[in-house]
Amino acid sequence: MTHIVAVNAGLSEPSSTRLLVDRIVDAVAGELASDGQPPEVSIIDLRSAAADIGSSLAAGFATGQAREGIEQVHAADALIVATPVFNASYSGCSSRSSIWSTSMRWRVSRY
Repeated sequence: MTHIVAVNAGLSEPSSTRLLVDRIVDAVAGELASDGQPPEVSIIDLRSAAADIGSSLAAGFATGQAREGIEQVHAADALIVATPVFNASYSGCSSRSSIWSTSMRWRVSRY
């Protein structure tokens, strides 16, 4: 089964970025399901993991929801990532979390 992880970097509630993520996930999952391959989907909202992301950056290793998110990203077959644009650039939360894709920068604590 295909495992899709969608990362929402929208910070507001409600979030138009999250709405976009939901629509993209629905479209991709619908296409896969129509081909007889319904995917498993996980959605990571960076807003709810922000405190753990900050703590992880300070500690030098991932903990809490940051750790869980990293593990989901590494286990994914496909990623969908959406971030709002602020002053012609992506959000700070999304830039800090983009290092999730590189295991060399993060050490996932197994304790």
